[in-house]
Amino acid sequence: MTMGGYTGKQIIVDLNTQKGEIEKIDREIFTRFLGGIGTNIYYLFKELEEGIDPLSPGNVFVIGVGPLVGSGLPGTDRVEISSKSPLSGGFGSANAGEHLGLGFKKAGFDQIILKGKSETPVFLFFHDDSFEIHPAEGLWGLDTCETVKKIKEDLCDENLHVLTIGPAGENLVRFANIQSDCYMSFSRGGLGAVLGSKNVKAIVVPRGDDYHAPVSHPDLLNEIRKEVYKRIEEDPLYQATCKYGTMVFISKEVSLGEKLSAEYFYENNKIKPLGCYSCPMRCSHLVKINEGPLKGVEFRGGEVSPVRAFAGPCSLQDFDSVLTCSEISSKYGLEMLSAGGIIGWLMTCFEKGLVSIDETDGLNVRFGDRDVVISLLEKIALRKGIGNVLAEGVFRASQIIGKGTEYYQLSVKKVEFQVDPRPARPGIAWGFAQAVSSRSDAAKTHPLLEFSDSLPPETFKHLLGMEKTEENMGKIIEWMALSKGEKKELLGDPAEIVWQTYSRKAKTVQWAEGLSAIIDSLGICKRYSMDLCLALGYEHYSKMIEAVTGLDFSTKELKKIGERIITLQKLFNVREINATREEDTFPDIVFKEPLKGKYRYPKEQFELLLDEYYESHGWDVKTGLPTVQKIKELNLFNEICKSQSLVPKLPNTGK
Repeated sequence: MTMGGYTGKQIIVDLNTQKGEIEKIDREIFTRFLGGIGTNIYYLFKELEEGIDPLSPGNVFVIGVGPLVGSGLPGTDRVEISSKSPLSGGFGSANAGEHLGLGFKKAGFDQIILKGKSETPVFLFFHDDSFEIHPAEGLWGLDTCETVKKIKEDLCDENLHVLTIGPAGENLVRFANIQSDCYMSFSRGGLGAVLGSKNVKAIVVPRGDDYHAPVSHPDLLNEIRKEVYKRIEEDPLYQATCKYGTMVFISKEVSLGEKLSAEYFYENNKIKPLGCYSCPMRCSHLVKINEGPLKGVEFRGGEVSPVRAFAGPCSLQDFDSVLTCSEISSKYGLEMLSAGGIIGWLMTCFEKGLVSIDETDGLNVRFGDRDVVISLLEKIALRKGIGNVLAEGVFRASQIIGKGTEYYQLSVKKVEFQVDPRPARPGIAWGFAQAVSSRSDAAKTHPLLEFSDSLPPETFKHLLGMEKTEENMGKIIEWMALSKGEKKELLGDPAEIVWQTYSRKAKTVQWAEGLSAIIDSLGICKRYSMDLCLALGYEHYSKMIEAVTGLDFSTKELKKIGERIITLQKLFNVREINATREEDTFPDIVFKEPLKGKYRYPKEQFELLLDEYYESHGWDVKTGLPTVQKIKELNLFNEICKSQSLVPKLPNTGK
C-alpha cells in the first residue's frame, strides 16, 4: 500500500537506448531515508560504479522529490538533484523550488534516474506516469531563458516547468549549474556539466499547481499547518526576511559597501516581492538593473549569493554590477559562487604578478572592474582562451598555471569557497562547516544558531525590532525550537550564543547537518525552517511526517535517519575521493594569513574543531572516518559491505 505523500514510483531512463522503466520503491527505503536527498544518496551509493569519471556515460543523475511536497505545508516545493560532482569528484547535490516539486509529483514520480548518454542532444518530458524524448539539436547553444521559451513554444504549452543547462553545461564547465524556469538555480558542484555530458539539454514537467499530495491524517495536517504558520509569522526575523530575503545577511553595518546593503537594494533595485508555493514569506524579489550594459532589465533575483560571489572576491562595488553579473551567469548556466571565486583568484594572481596580461587574453584583470568580470564569464562559459583553464575550477586551474598561484586558491575538496572561513559573519560554525560538508558548502548544512549574535547592535535592532541586550538574546534562545537537551549541548548551561567563540561550534555543525538532511529529504525550503531564529525543530518535522505519510517517528528516530544520510554521504566521498581527516581542511593561506588584516584562522583551533566534530558523529578522530561499529549502528553495513576498496579503510574499534 502506498503511503501518503509518496507516489511510490521511480523511473529509470537509459539514454543509450532511450527507453525507460518504471519501478516501485520499497517502503523500507522510505522508512530509512525518507526521500529527496536521502533516497538519492542511497541510490547513488548502491548503483554507481566506484571511481567512475563524473563526465562519462557511467555517471548517474538522480532527481528526488520528498514526501511533503504538495502537502500545503509552507515551502514544501523543493526538488533535490544528485550525482557524482565533476568539480569535487565526490557527492554533488543541489535543490530548488518555487512550485517545481509539484510538477514532478504530478508527473507521477518520487525519483527520476538518468543513465548512459544520448547520441544526440535531447530534452526529456515527464508527465502522466510516462516520458517522452525530444530532439534538442535546435536548442544546443541557446542560453537558459531562450531554451525555456523555445521548449514551451515547441510543446505548445506555457504551463510547464523547464530545467535546463546553458552553454556552460554544454561545454562541460566543471561548475555549470542547472536553471529552472530561467531564474531558480540548482547550484554548486557542476551538475549542469553532468547533463551536458549526457547530451541532455533540458528536463520538462507539467506545472503542478493543481497537485495535492495524498495525506494520511488530514486533521493532524491542518493542526500542524496552523502551528507552523504561527511559528513562522511570530519569528523575530520574519518581517525582516520578508522584506530583504537573504539580503538580511548584509544589512547595514555588515554590508560590503554603501551600495551593497540590504537597505540600498530595497530602495533602489527591488520592484516587488515574489513567493513560492504555500509560503507566507515571499522572500524572493523581482529586481531591476538601473545602470550598466543591462540597464532596464528586470528578472527574479536579488539573493545574497551573487553578492558573495562578485562583491567579495571580485570587489564589485554596487548592486547594479552584481545583478548584471548574476543575470549573465544565470543565462550561461554558470554557478556564481564558483565563477566569482575563480575570477577573484585570477585577479589576486594578476595583481601579484603571477599571471601576465598575455595569459589573460589581453585583459587587465583588476579588482572592481565589472566589464572584466563580464568578459571572463563569457570566456568561461564558452571555454575561450583563459576561460578554458578557468572552466576547470580554481583548484585545477591553479595546478595548470602554477608559478605560485596554488597558494592563493580558496577551495575545499576542489570546490570554491562559499564564504571565506576566517572568522567572519555569519559565524565560526558556518565557516567551519565548509571543511566537513559532503559537498564542501555551508549552505547545505545551514548552521545559523549564531546569526543573531553576529549582528552589530544597530543592525540587530533594525532587523529584529529590539535592542541587543542580554535579556533579548535570552528571549531568542527561549524562542528557538530546541529541546532542553539540545540547548544545553549546543549553547551550554546556562545557554548563550557567542558567535566569535569556538566552543561547541563543531557540535553545532554536526547537529545542523542531521536536521538539514531531514529537511532536504522531505522537500522543505530552508529559508523559513533554518534561516530564521530556528522557528521549527525535530518535533515539528515528526508531526508533519506523521500527518502526511502516516509514518510515526520519534525525534530520536528522526535524528538517526539524518545521521544515516550524512554518514552515507561521507562514505560515498571516502570511496570516491578518499575524504579522510587530511582532506577535511582549508588551504594553507587560511591558517597563515589574516583576512583583510584582521582575521586569521588558528590552525590549532581548527584541529580541535575537527576532533569535536568527529567525536560528535561517533567517528574515528584520528582518521575522520566512520567506524564499522557506527555503520552497523546506523544499519548501513549492507550498503557498504560490497565495496572492496572502502571496507578495508574503515576503523574497527571492536567495541
